Amino acid sequence: MDLFRLLMLCLLVTVAGCGESGPKVVPVAGKVLIDGEPLDYGYIRFVPKQGRASSAELESDGSFELRYSPDKMGAVLGSHRVEVAANETLGPTKVVWHAPKKYASIGTSGLSQDIAGPQEDLVIELDWGGQKGPLEEVFKGSSSF
Repeated sequence: MDLFRLLMLCLLVTVAGCGESGPKVVPVAGKVLIDGEPLDYGYIRFVPKQGRASSAELESDGSFELRYSPDKMGAVLGSHRVEVAANETLGPTKVVWHAPKKYASIGTSGLSQDIAGPQEDLVIELDWGGQKGPLEEVFKGSSSF
């Protein structure tokens, strides 16, 4: 009888350990605007203080739906720094920026977002700061591989 109880205890511990582990991830979707208009090119990334970042490619209407992992949509709960990269490479010496470069890095974007629960209509607002975009950046010379 003691062996049976021991086996049942092991089975119970094993089954209890089979639940979903890891941080709580909730659905996050929204839209990126630049000077009030949808940003139709680029990607967005939410970087929490701890844990894995979530990201999404922007749709032509500026909308996005964050992906945490290949099989899980959303972002972890908590505070996130946000970056929006909208640079299009047009050959070895030319890049078109659909949004200012500063937004392409969490270190310079100045963007943050708290995720306290599911979000369906989050709006991330960017601006050109008086400039008119998109901007072209041309590099001298050519790249060699």
